[in-house]
Amino acid sequence: TGVQTCALPILILSATNSSDLDMHHTLLWSVKECMYKYYGHGKVDFRTELLIEKINHHEGGWMIEGCIRKDHFDEVKINARKLGNLILTWIV
Repeated sequence: TGVQTCALPILILSATNSSDLDMHHTLLWSVKECMYKYYGHGKVDFRTELLIEKINHHEGGWMIEGCIRKDHFDEVKINARKLGNLILTWIV
């Protein structure tokens, strides 16, 4: 059987001020937290087992592709939207 892999990207975020940087950090954390809750079994290493592969910005938010590499391999697609000072994320 073949081994599935998920590339870990180098993310370059263009933040013009600390508020933008905080928003980018919140987005990334929210995506990882969403993946963790989707997995649902706890005891996950956020850095090595919940991976963000691609972030696409579109009108109204982001579509994020990622993968979970724990016990089995799951590719996930996560939607994200900014609502005021909050970031809302959900698995599609």
